[in-house]
Amino acid sequence: MVFTNSLSSYYEKFLATGEVKCIDEEIPFEIPKGWEWTRIGNIFNHTSGKQQSSSNKNGGTPQKFITTSNLYWGYFVLDNVKIMNFTEEEINNCSATKGDLLVCEGGAGYGRSAIWNYDYDICLQNHVHRLRPCVNGICEYVYHFIYLLKESNNLSSVGTAMPGLSANRLKGLLLPFPPLPEQNKIVAKLGELLPQVEKYSKVQNCLDELNVTINDKLKKSILQEAIQGKLVPQIAEEGTAQELLEQIKLEK
Repeated sequence: MVFTNSLSSYYEKFLATGEVKCIDEEIPFEIPKGWEWTRIGNIFNHTSGKQQSSSNKNGGTPQKFITTSNLYWGYFVLDNVKIMNFTEEEINNCSATKGDLLVCEGGAGYGRSAIWNYDYDICLQNHVHRLRPCVNGICEYVYHFIYLLKESNNLSSVGTAMPGLSANRLKGLLLPFPPLPEQNKIVAKLGELLPQVEKYSKVQNCLDELNVTINDKLKKSILQEAIQGKLVPQIAEEGTAQELLEQIKLEK
């Protein structure tokens, strides 16, 4: 709780002012010995994809490319990949290779991130950030950090009509950076715990849905039992329905 509150407080100021100061002036909380505060831009090489427009139809060769509609938290959906012309230079500068961390820039899904773990390269549209790690093995930890910021509402850029994550904002994000073995342990532990959280979440969702519909379901169930003669005991001395129908017939 102290961690998330302190981090939220720091990023509220960061988002409000847009200022990137000396790290020593910005540290929101103490970190373990051996860790360091750093910025995303210090540990990744950043680039964005190519802008998609009608003027890009000529020149270069047709290449598959992904947009923010293909990028989700931790995975990609590649059954609707589009094609656009890319020159050789654009292919080199605007594509992802295995091990790159890709991050959505804008729209409702800004901040969504996933690691490109396919054995082939893919071109990128300009609303996708590519973070290429300067050292292998750091993407998983940073992915979880970005997810924490998004879930804490501490990620979007300010001063724009639509929420988003600009390149400068992304590169300026301050994060607590552990040694690589510690990162691996953290990622492994999250791998154990998060599926349990997801399982609990599904159970809780079912319970919430049941709580919303329980009144109607109980009422229908009780009425069904009543009209089937299962709600109260049947006592022969109280007469039969045939006798009641005969009485009604006489009254009519």
